[in-house]
Amino acid sequence: MPCSVCLRPNGEHAATCPNNDDFYGEEIMKTCPICGNEYPEDEMDYAACDECIMKHTKFDTAIAFGNDARDEVSINGLFARVLTQDQIDEALKAVVMEFAQYFASVAVNDAREFIGDNEDDFADWLVEQEKH
Repeated sequence: MPCSVCLRPNGEHAATCPNNDDFYGEEIMKTCPICGNEYPEDEMDYAACDECIMKHTKFDTAIAFGNDARDEVSINGLFARVLTQDQIDEALKAVVMEFAQYFASVAVNDAREFIGDNEDDFADWLVEQEKH
């Protein structure tokens, strides 16, 4: 009786037939939309390849990504009433930039952790940035 998938006689399955005991199949490849390199599907967990994610994991990139990856915080009620969201963002950015001047390694590590905690969203964001 022939195989229902590759239609070859039993014992003579095509190399790519999933019913073949020796089936390894052709690896499914994904192309990184940023660098254009191809990777096996099981090695590219996100929208971009690991190499591109690592290449773009920088302090400045983390700040830009943070504009879209927002968190809610509790602040002084008067500050929230007096300042706009943009003014609060600018004030906090100035503090973080000053912190980074004095504690660069800590700031860079925090940026890496922030991106690492949001790696899937970061990869999607990188791809979107690449389109623009």
